[in-house]
Amino acid sequence: GSVSTTNSIVGGAAFPAIAPRSDFGCATLPDGRVYIGGGVAGGVDRAEIIEIDPSTNTTRTRTATLTLARHSLGAAAVNTSLGPRVYFIGGRVSGPSGTRNVVEEYDPAADTIRTVAPLPHALREFGICTVPAINSNDQLDFVWVVGGVTDFTVNVTNSAYRFTPDPS
Repeated sequence: GSVSTTNSIVGGAAFPAIAPRSDFGCATLPDGRVYIGGGVAGGVDRAEIIEIDPSTNTTRTRTATLTLARHSLGAAAVNTSLGPRVYFIGGRVSGPSGTRNVVEEYDPAADTIRTVAPLPHALREFGICTVPAINSNDQLDFVWVVGGVTDFTVNVTNSAYRFTPDPS
């Protein structure tokens, strides 16, 4: 029920700052690390992946980058058979090329990224959430992508997609 600018894990130190940016994807791993991907900074689409680690109160830019610099994308972290992964989904590239259907899988342990199965159509500014494995019938975490905008003319969609991560 409160908002804080200090990290109680490390004795109340101020949270680390990141370079100013907006319209990025953001996801949290089960261990509390936060990953930010893409966005806009200084009027330019970004491809960096930034890690915030509350346990050490540090921020670092990872070596791996999104294969496509973009903004208005979604991000979701899930547990997979090969460990946690962050999925950066959809988004928009500034300029005439517009909205994208790309899905990228980031492996935080290896600091690598790869393109995986795309969305059925280009999408940005959607709702995104994860559903953890809940029983023996659903043994995988899933990512849901719901609604969003399909193109430059701001066509809002009623789509709903369930993405099944598969790092192998």
